[in-house]
Amino acid sequence: MSVALTTRYVIGEFELEPGSRRLTRNGKPVHLTRKPFGVLLYLIENRGRLVTRPELLEKFWDGHEVYEETLTKCVGSIRKALCDSTDSPRFIHTHWAEGYRFIGDIQEEGTLPSSLRVFERTRGFSVKIEQDVPDEILVRHAGRTGRSWVRPVAVACAVLAVASAAIGGWYFLDRQRATAQQAVVGRSIAVLPFANLTGNDDDAYLSDGITENLITYLSRDPDMTVAAPGSSFAARDRNLELSNVANLLHVQTLLQGSLQKDDDILRVAVRLVDGASGRVLWTKEFARPSREIFLLQEDVARNAMAAISGEAASRTTPISYGTDDVEAYTSYLKGRHSWHTQTEESLVRAITFFDRAVERDPKFVLAYCGLSDAYNTLGFYFRAPNEVMPKAEEYAAKALAIDSRSADALFSDASVKYWYHRDFVRAYEAVVLAIEVSPNHALARNLHGDYLISVGRLDEGLAEVRKAVELDPLAHFSSCDLGWQYYNAGRFTDSIRQSRQNLETNESCPFDRLWLGQSLAENGDFAGAVDELRPLEKNEPEWVPGIAQRAYLYAISGERQKAIELKKNLRRMSHTQFVDPFAIAVVEAGLGNSDQTFAWLDKALEANSYNLAFFRLDARFEKLRSDRRYADFIQRAGLE
Repeated sequence: MSVALTTRYVIGEFELEPGSRRLTRNGKPVHLTRKPFGVLLYLIENRGRLVTRPELLEKFWDGHEVYEETLTKCVGSIRKALCDSTDSPRFIHTHWAEGYRFIGDIQEEGTLPSSLRVFERTRGFSVKIEQDVPDEILVRHAGRTGRSWVRPVAVACAVLAVASAAIGGWYFLDRQRATAQQAVVGRSIAVLPFANLTGNDDDAYLSDGITENLITYLSRDPDMTVAAPGSSFAARDRNLELSNVANLLHVQTLLQGSLQKDDDILRVAVRLVDGASGRVLWTKEFARPSREIFLLQEDVARNAMAAISGEAASRTTPISYGTDDVEAYTSYLKGRHSWHTQTEESLVRAITFFDRAVERDPKFVLAYCGLSDAYNTLGFYFRAPNEVMPKAEEYAAKALAIDSRSADALFSDASVKYWYHRDFVRAYEAVVLAIEVSPNHALARNLHGDYLISVGRLDEGLAEVRKAVELDPLAHFSSCDLGWQYYNAGRFTDSIRQSRQNLETNESCPFDRLWLGQSLAENGDFAGAVDELRPLEKNEPEWVPGIAQRAYLYAISGERQKAIELKKNLRRMSHTQFVDPFAIAVVEAGLGNSDQTFAWLDKALEANSYNLAFFRLDARFEKLRSDRRYADFIQRAGLE
C-alpha cells in the first residue's frame, strides 16, 4: 500500500512540524505567524545554500509593495522565536546585503500516521511504519555535514532533484529575463526620504543625508529628470500616497529606501516603484561598516542608476562628497539636518556642526556653504543682519576661494550680496553663474526671479520664480515666494489666489498669511484682511512682520488707537530682541506720519534690513513717492 510520509524537524530544543504549522520548544508551543513560519521552513529546506533576499521577497511577497526591511523584520521575529541572535547565531546566519543561510543542527524525521507501530529505533529516532511497509523507509539525520539516505527513497529524491533542477533553471532564467525587463522605461524619478529605522531619532541626519546625496548623484545624468530635494521631503512630511507623489512631481518612477544599524554596520535597503501602478520594479539591500559610508552611498547610487538605465553599474565616474574625512562629512550632515528645521536654536546648532566639519577639513566647500546659509537665515528671521551677515559673507568667500564653480557657493555668495549689500549687479552675476553650473538649482532660480522683479523686470522675474516652483513643486519656499512676488508686482488678486492655495497644504505658514493679508488690504478688503491675519495673534504673538502688518491694517482702516498700541508693543520688544526698523516704518506709513516713516527707514538702512530690497515695489509706501525725500532715500539705499 502507499505510504503518506510527513516530516518533522528537530532543531536543538525546538521541533517544527510543517504539516500542522506548529513550532514547539521542549514540548511547549512557540508562537510564530504564518509568514515567518513559511520563511523559516524555506530556509531549513534550503539549508545547503545561501538563500538570497530577492528570492525570499519574490517567493513570499511576490516582489510587490514591500520594503526589504519587511523581510528583515520577518527574520528578526524568527530569531526571537528561536532565541537566536545576529552576533552569535545558532540557526540563521546573515550574509550582509545578500541573504540568509540556515546553519543549525537539524534532525529530520520521516513520520507516518499515529496508528502505525514503531518498527525500529535508529540513531535515537523512532521510525513508525505499517507492518507491510518495507524497512527501507527513509531515516535522515542531517547536521551541518552528514546525510544518510536509504536506497529506494534516494531514487525518488533523484527524480525530484532532476525536476527541481529543471524548475530551478527555468526560475532563474526567467528571473534574469525579468530583471533585464525591469529597467525603468521613464527617465523621471523622485527619491523619497529614506526611512530611519535605526530606532534612534538622532540618526535621522544620516538617512536624510543619504537621500540628498542620491538625488545629487542621479541629477548628474543629463537625460534624467530628478525631483528636487525640497519636494521629496515635503512629500514625506505631508504623508502623501505614492501615486499622488508621482502625479504632483510629474515623475514616472519613485525610489524609496530605509536605513538600519546593526552595531557598526549600516544597512540600506532601496527599491524602485512604478509611480502609476505602485508595482515594485527593483529592490536591493546594501551593507557596510560606518567608516565606509562613502562606499556605501556609491554602492546605492550606482546600482540605482543601473536599475533605472538597464545597464550594468559603472565605477568609472567618481562620486564627490566634498571631503574624504568621514567625521567631517558626518558633522556636515548633522548640520544640514539641523538647518532644515529653521528655528533660531536649530540654526545655532547647525553652525556648531558645520564648524566641526571645517575644523576637520579646512577645504570642505559644502560645510562653508552651510555656515554661510545658517548665518544668512539667522539674519533673515532672528538676528540683526549686521551681527550675523559679515560671517555669512566670510564663509561664502571661503567656499568660492576653494571652488569658484560651486553652484552652492555661488548661491550663498549671491544671497549675501543681494539681501545684505543690495549689490544687485554682482548678485546677478553670481546667481546667473550658479544657474549655468546647475540649471535645476531651484533656490538659485528663485533668487534670480527675485532680482528680476526688484529691478522692474516683472514678467521675466515671475516666470523665473514659477520655474523654481516647477523644479521643486512640493517645497513650500518657492510657492510662498511666488505669492509675495505677485504682491510686489502689484498683482494682488494673483497673490491672494496663490497664498490661499499655499495655505491649503501648509496652513501654519505665517508668510502666506502675511502676503494674503497685505494683498487683501491693497484690494480694499479690510475686513477680509483682518480675518486672515487674526490667526497670527495666536500662533505668532511676537512675530514682528505680523504685528507690523496688523498695525498697518488698523491704521489704514481707521482704527488708529489699535495701530498705536501695536507700535508701542514693537518698541518695547526692541529692548530685548532685534526688531527690524523697517517694520516700524510700515506702521508709521499706515498712520500717515511721513517724518517718522523716513526716520525709521534711515534706521532700517543703517541696520541693512533685508526688506529694503523690495522697498521700491512695496505698495504700503505708495504715498511717499511724491515726497522729495523718497528719491534721496532710494539713491542712498542703492536701489536706483
